[in-house]
Amino acid sequence: MSKSIRLSVVGSIFRRELLDILRDRRTIFMMIIFPVLLYPLIGIVVSQLAVAFQEKPRRVVVVNVQGLPKEPALLSADQTRFASSLFARPDDANRLEIQVADKASPWMKVDARGQMLREGLADVVVIVPEDLPKSIQEGKAGNLEIVYNSSDDRGQLAYGRVRDIVARWNELVLAKRLKADSKSADYANPIREKVRDVATARESSGQLWSRMLPFLLVLMSLTGAFYPAIDLCAGEKERGTMETLLISPAHRSEIVAAKFLTILTSSLVTAAMNLVSLALTSWQLLGQIGKSAGGPNGGSSALASLTLPSPGVMLLAFMILIPIAAFLSAICLALAVMARSTKEGQYYLTPVLMLAFPLTYMTLVPGVELSPLYALIPLTGTCLLLKTVLAGRIALALPYALPVLLPTMVYAWMALRWAVSQFESESVLFREAERFDIKSWFLWNIRNKSNRPTADQAAICFVMMLVSGWFAGPLITHLFSTDGKISTVSLIFTQFVVIGLPPVILALLLSKNPRQVLRLVPPVDKRYLILGLLFPLALHPLIAELYAVVEFYLPMSDTMKKLFEGVVRDDTLFMSILAVAFAPGLCEELAFRGWIFSGLRSNNRPLATILMSSVLFGVMHVLMSAYQQFFHSTVLGVILGLLALRSGSLWPSVIMHITNNAMAVIYGFWARKSPSTAGWLFSDPESLRYRWPFVLIAIPATIFLVIWCYRMPEVAPVADANELELAE
Repeated sequence: MSKSIRLSVVGSIFRRELLDILRDRRTIFMMIIFPVLLYPLIGIVVSQLAVAFQEKPRRVVVVNVQGLPKEPALLSADQTRFASSLFARPDDANRLEIQVADKASPWMKVDARGQMLREGLADVVVIVPEDLPKSIQEGKAGNLEIVYNSSDDRGQLAYGRVRDIVARWNELVLAKRLKADSKSADYANPIREKVRDVATARESSGQLWSRMLPFLLVLMSLTGAFYPAIDLCAGEKERGTMETLLISPAHRSEIVAAKFLTILTSSLVTAAMNLVSLALTSWQLLGQIGKSAGGPNGGSSALASLTLPSPGVMLLAFMILIPIAAFLSAICLALAVMARSTKEGQYYLTPVLMLAFPLTYMTLVPGVELSPLYALIPLTGTCLLLKTVLAGRIALALPYALPVLLPTMVYAWMALRWAVSQFESESVLFREAERFDIKSWFLWNIRNKSNRPTADQAAICFVMMLVSGWFAGPLITHLFSTDGKISTVSLIFTQFVVIGLPPVILALLLSKNPRQVLRLVPPVDKRYLILGLLFPLALHPLIAELYAVVEFYLPMSDTMKKLFEGVVRDDTLFMSILAVAFAPGLCEELAFRGWIFSGLRSNNRPLATILMSSVLFGVMHVLMSAYQQFFHSTVLGVILGLLALRSGSLWPSVIMHITNNAMAVIYGFWARKSPSTAGWLFSDPESLRYRWPFVLIAIPATIFLVIWCYRMPEVAPVADANELELAE
């Protein structure tokens, strides 16, 4: 997107693509017809099933009815139902039917009773003891046995109803006993709860819609982007129209922009049609419920008080949906352009659906609400913002509007940049059919070793670290730790096996010169080594402040704090430096500023390479330790990447990484051993927060070092010769 985009060209291509979309019957069906049919059909089916479910009574077998006291009555006079006085609404007594059994029946045998419950001959069995009336009369407690099958949904539902009935019956028995003993009804209940719900009917309705709509809207937006993206990319390849578009005077970035706008339009139209169809269906369904609730008996229903969100709230929710629709559209476009056919495009985009589902479903979990952490997570933050708005809590949603929407827009821009880079690659656009055989692919890569890895091989390294961390990490902790606690020895082995081994193995197998690829060459300009020592001194106060801010907004749990503190508290200073500074400084730099950095540099500009490797560096710290480490790890990753890029060597980054971590360990030991003397440097020795003069000095010092590093002559290794430019 380096060339300026001509809006007239984008508009022309956009109109062309939109017309192609509208000519496709499948797209029209998914965008308009499917939403119009879906929700009325769901409404009809759900209403019919709900009515059928409510009308079906559950069977309760009562054994030894003769043992029940006459007053208060548990059963009706004909012994076919529970007493209607035990229900809040008398009509609810019809939901449970009674089957009477005597003591000689098979229901008294434990094995036979369980088998009959499993066969569905009853949902709940109530066994009445012989001495129940006598126990009640003497002021003792009688044992009323209730048997049900918890693995059966019908049994669980019936048990819940029976339990409530027995509780109300118990209250009547207690009231009779208190009256006989000349005690007040308040004697057994010295404290009465007086509950007041301040929620209005609209707020209660908003709570229901806020749980359902965000999940549906995001998934419908993704569905609306899914099929058009496949058709506009893989479909055009199959139809042979992609070449015609590419040889037109339009720039690749303009083509991408037009296709993106087309997919975004489809996504938003699909979401809007789903929203309108759902609103109309709900309006009709709720109207029918309201009419049935207001019958001649003046009955009421909880559903009768439900109302739809106001048009203003619905419009605001739709506006919030636009950035996430843009992000999903860009992701779908970038993946679809890699596909050679529509069938292959579905394979590529299906994982997006699979990832979107848990990220959106997470918002339905009770207790998950807007926070600075969730605001940064794609889809989850937007769903939570939608949930808060639809619940009517606008004041709570406003402070999170920018923290949620801005990262989403950044994610959309990054995905769009990725799509542009895909369109600029001829090997991606005109990829031929291929049969993938992992053995052949692996042998081919070994035979055809390159000067440096590709972006795909960099991704393979990252995945290898994730997989080995998941499987080997717990095993190493179990082998080298006591009582399941993390020790310095287990940390060292984890770093070398999980982080350090994958890039070394890949470099030995797939590269001509592993030493050059991993940047294990000394820098020609020794001043880069000095920068590796100076950067931690300048950055450490700023990183400490950043960590304090993150801790304020995203506090670490006490369990995690004790876990991290125990690693260094229980070992010597030397072992702690070895585990926390030396091992990560060497292994993580081999991976992220060595193999991964070289691989990402193949098809990306320097700034993009630094940012992507830094984000992956932060993500790895999230997955290996705690999510609070993402922010300062990413910031450090940017400086480490800049240093590795300019010097052409890994050693300045290794020195900086080791020095930075070692400073934290040494300062921590110093603050614990002598907090009074550490007070001249730290305002809070426990959290290692520097005094403000040192923080203020650190800001210009860091800026000076970054400018110095930027202006120093760049020295690139052989693998990167004639390809590295810091600013383009």
